[in-house]
This record gives sequence, C-alpha cells and structure tokens, in this order.
Amino acid sequence: MNKIKDSIFTIVGLLCVALGSIGILLPILPTTPFFVLAAVMFGKGSKGIYQWFLSTKMYQKHVASFVQSKSMTAGEKVCLLGMVTMILAISTMIASNWWVRGVLLMVAVFHYYYFLLKIKTTKDEQ
Repeated sequence: MNKIKDSIFTIVGLLCVALGSIGILLPILPTTPFFVLAAVMFGKGSKGIYQWFLSTKMYQKHVASFVQSKSMTAGEKVCLLGMVTMILAISTMIASNWWVRGVLLMVAVFHYYYFLLKIKTTKDEQ
C-alpha cells in the first residue's frame, strides 16, 4: 500500500513539474505554486527525486529564494498578481452565476491581501 501511495505522490509531483515548466513559457500558468507542490509531493513520495528536484536550475531559479526567505521582490509580486487578476477577470466574465463571480472576487481579494500584507517585499538583487 505504501508503494502505491509513494507512486501516486511521485506521479503528482511529476505532473506539477510539467505544469510548472509549461508555466515558464506560458505566462497564464503559474510556475512557483506548481514547483512548490512538486517539492511537497516528491518529499512524500521519493526522497531521491526530491533531492534531485531541489538541485535543479528550475527549482533554484523559481522557488528556492521564496522558500528560504518567505519573501518576494516587488516585481515578482506585480507579475504574479497581474496574472492572477487577468485569469480571475476572464473567469468572472465567463461565469454566468452570480455566486461563482462572488467566489472569484473573494479569491482575488484574498490573493491581494496575502501577497501584499503577508509576504515580505525585498529589493531586487540585480
């Protein structure tokens, strides 16, 4: 039973890596959340793949600094919130039910609250 559970975690982790990688090229798909989820899934499913993933350039570039410092640069926040706003705005326009629009609005408000008030903003290191 544990092998099946470990395999499921590993497969979900690989799927998250694939989606996160697509997100590098396609700005509508977020990269960092998928890579964070992949790390969690690999940590539960395969220690070897987990260690490999933590050493990849993808993880180092898109996730490591956030995981270590629990902070983001202003540019990263603007980019992330811009994408979230665009996706939620399109979803709101497509949604036909008022309650779905209300849920999407609450999700947007939560994103702004969390990213602007709960995640520390750091200066660019360029």
